[in-house]
Amino acid sequence: RAPRLWRAVSETVDTDLPPAQALALAGLALRLRREGYRSRVFDRTMVSDWVTPNGAMVLLPDRARIQQVWAEMTAS
Repeated sequence: RAPRLWRAVSETVDTDLPPAQALALAGLALRLRREGYRSRVFDRTMVSDWVTPNGAMVLLPDRARIQQVWAEMTAS
């Protein structure tokens, strides 16, 4: 099943890892306990709207808010 999985993943993931290393990482991921890691979505509270001089609307990162969230995620 590994070759078929590798083909499926390689169509959506771009990496310079050789297949053996990628499979080793996949094996490691399967052994991780869900309670052992944290996730967070970087949402609209972490950006602000801004219009460029050319009229394009972009989102600027709120670096202080992002640092705050990062500190919360990485705190022991």
